[in-house]
Amino acid sequence: MTFKNAFWFIVFAFISCSCSTIEEEVVEEVDIYKETLLSLGFAEEHIQLVDDGYMVEGDLLYTYEVIKSYMKNDTDAKHQAICTPGSTFPLDEQYVSDIEIFIDQNTLPLSWINPIKEAIAQFNAVQGTSINMRWRKYFPNTSTSGLNQCLARGVFSSSGASAWVSPRSCSTGGIGWQLVINLNGSGGDFDQRVATVMHELGHVIGYFHTDTNSGTFIPGTCLLDPLSIMTSSVWGYDPEFTTCDIDAFQMNYPD
Repeated sequence: MTFKNAFWFIVFAFISCSCSTIEEEVVEEVDIYKETLLSLGFAEEHIQLVDDGYMVEGDLLYTYEVIKSYMKNDTDAKHQAICTPGSTFPLDEQYVSDIEIFIDQNTLPLSWINPIKEAIAQFNAVQGTSINMRWRKYFPNTSTSGLNQCLARGVFSSSGASAWVSPRSCSTGGIGWQLVINLNGSGGDFDQRVATVMHELGHVIGYFHTDTNSGTFIPGTCLLDPLSIMTSSVWGYDPEFTTCDIDAFQMNYPD
């Protein structure tokens, strides 16, 4: 072997070795799925890598997509707040634990009043939180200025939105002061209307959309929650909270 050939052989061998080492390091770094399962309390000897994800304890298949829903990271959290977490979010517990939703029966038809009542019941059914809502009839002279009070009313608008919420200033710690239902459209069936109101009530207690980057990420919430009631559009969604929704409620407003 000539000196020149020996030189290129050594260079090639070094590069091959370096690439192999780098590749091995990357494989070890990206196994965040297994780490997530370990963080959930599963023993390492009971976690087996399979084609679709990981088989846990012999008969529990955790796909990659399912594991993603449990991934929690302070910088990549997906549940978001309207106000800044740690300072003005969560909202003041004294208001969230005694929410009064005033239903304006002069502007809202029964086809929306009943879904509002059901959405309130869905929030109250969540265990392990201090969130408590009750509906009340609204009369023209009723004051709804309390920081625990929200007026639900109907309007005819060409905005295209089914409903929206007007939040209070973050510095008050109070809930959203107005929930507006757009009567200029069908609004869907009963379940669709319940889902719409559940979404808006999420805004009332300070949550923003999970599928945009316009809010402030809430540390500790799920990375991926595509079926969250707080996605920007809940059209066609079932009127129910995801596990991650409930986790966020329990974490931000514990009982």
